[in-house]
Amino acid sequence: MVEDSDPSEIQEGEETKEDAPNSQENETQTPPPPPPGFRSPPPPP
Repeated sequence: MVEDSDPSEIQEGEETKEDAPNSQENETQTPPPPPPGFRSPPPPP
């Protein structure tokens, strides 16, 4: 049980760590669409 929990946590940690940098890169390249009724900021230079 403990062995199963360990790999599970490690996998989740890796995914979270990968998501963090990926999220930032994605936001810089293609920011998510703003919510309805929200003024979209000017595109980055």
